[in-house]
Amino acid sequence: IYIKGKIMDALTKDERIADHDIKVIVTDNHVLARGEVFTTDQKNAVDEVITRIAPEHEIKNQVNIRVLT
Repeated sequence: IYIKGKIMDALTKDERIADHDIKVIVTDNHVLARGEVFTTDQKNAVDEVITRIAPEHEIKNQVNIRVLT
């Protein structure tokens, strides 16, 4: 729960991912991120934030890039 809180806080404060709809699930060995962002850079920033906070966890980034038409 502590790691999840740190990740969610960092995602909220990171200017690259300012407006996001991301859910995070943390298990013993994995961090799963799901949701939507607007750009590839935002999706990559999610990986960077999680890696910085939980480098020992395997990251599964299932965040989709929202396409506006």
